[in-house]
Amino acid sequence: MKSFDLGAYAFSIQRRNNEDGYRSIAVALGSILCSFLLIGVALRSYGVNPVEAYSVGFSYALSGSGITELVVRMIPLLLVGLSVYIPLRAGLYNVAGGAGIYAGGIVAAAVALSTPDLGTMSLGISLLGGALAGMAVLSIPGILRAYWEINEILTTLLLTFIFIRLNNFSVKLMRGEGGTLTGEALPSVALSPTLGGSRIHIGLLFAILGFVMSYILFKRTKFGYEIDMFGGNPTAAIRSGINEKKIIIGTFLIAGALAGIAGAAEIVGVHGRLLPDFSPGYGFTAVAIAIIARDNIFRVLGATLLFAFVYILGSRMELVLPVPSAVIAVFEATIILFFLLGEGISNYQVELTKQTSTGAKEVISV
Repeated sequence: MKSFDLGAYAFSIQRRNNEDGYRSIAVALGSILCSFLLIGVALRSYGVNPVEAYSVGFSYALSGSGITELVVRMIPLLLVGLSVYIPLRAGLYNVAGGAGIYAGGIVAAAVALSTPDLGTMSLGISLLGGALAGMAVLSIPGILRAYWEINEILTTLLLTFIFIRLNNFSVKLMRGEGGTLTGEALPSVALSPTLGGSRIHIGLLFAILGFVMSYILFKRTKFGYEIDMFGGNPTAAIRSGINEKKIIIGTFLIAGALAGIAGAAEIVGVHGRLLPDFSPGYGFTAVAIAIIARDNIFRVLGATLLFAFVYILGSRMELVLPVPSAVIAVFEATIILFFLLGEGISNYQVELTKQTSTGAKEVISV
C-alpha cells in the first residue's frame, strides 16, 4: 500500500482484495468507448466527420467480406499474440514476434520455391520450415537470457529490426518476373487451400490448434504450472527445484514456433509470394494483446478480435476517406493506454481520509 498526505487529507492506494467480473467487463467496454471518442476528436481535426468515418468502417467490418477479412487478420494476431503471451506468463518479455513472423515467411517462401516437384508435400514442408525458422530465431534471446542473463527485451527488439531488413533483402533475392518489387510467385502446389473459396486459409487451423494447446499447457501440464510459478516468484521457483533455463528457453522455443507458423501461413495462404513488410506491425500489436490478456488466456482471444477489428476499421476508413494511415497505430495506442488505465482502476482502490475538527476520520473509497 502506498500513501501520502495533502493537508487535512490522506490518500492511500492499495490492491483490491476481490476481483469483480462485472467491474472488469465495465472497464474493458469503457476503455474501448473512450478510445473511439478520442479517435473521433483526432478524425475531426483532419476535417473528417467521425460519425461518417465509423459508419463507413462498421458497415464494412460487419459485412460478409468484412467478417472474412476479420478472420484473416485474426489468424496471425492470435498466433503471434500467444507467442508473446506464453513467455510473459513466465515474466519474460518477447518483443520479437515480428522477427519470428519474418523468419517463418522467408523460409516458407524459399522452401516452396525450391520444392515444386514434391506436390502437395511442398505446402507441409514450407509450413514446417517456417515453424523451425521461428524457433531458431527466438532461441537466440532465450539462450542469451538463460546462460548470460542478457536482457531479452533488448535482444528481441534488435532481432525484429534485423529481420525486417532481412526480409526486404530476401525479396530482392527471390524477385519475380519483370523486376517487380515482390518475390517470385509460389508454385500452386505450395499454396494453402481456402475455406469455401474465401480468403480464409490453413492458418486458421493452426491458430485454433495453437490456442487450444496453449490452454492445455497452462491448465493441464506440469510445464505450464512451472511457467506460472516462475513468473510469479522466480526465486521461490528455483528453490523448489524448477529449472530456470528450461523455462526460459522452452517458452521462447514455443513462442518461435507460433510466430514462425504465423509468418509461413501469411505467405502461403494470403500473399502467395514474399513481400516487403508483409507484416503490418503484427509483432508489436501482439505485445499489446499479451499485456491486455494478463493471466487469462481467453482474454488473448478477446484482445485479438478487438485489434483485428481495429485493423479492418482503420484500413476501410483510410481507403474511403481522407484519413492518414497512422490512424490505425494511433487507434491501437489509445486502446492500450485506456486499457492500462482501466486495469489500474479495476485492480487498485484509492482511499481518501479526511481528518475532521473533532478528531474523527472520514474515509471515502474509490
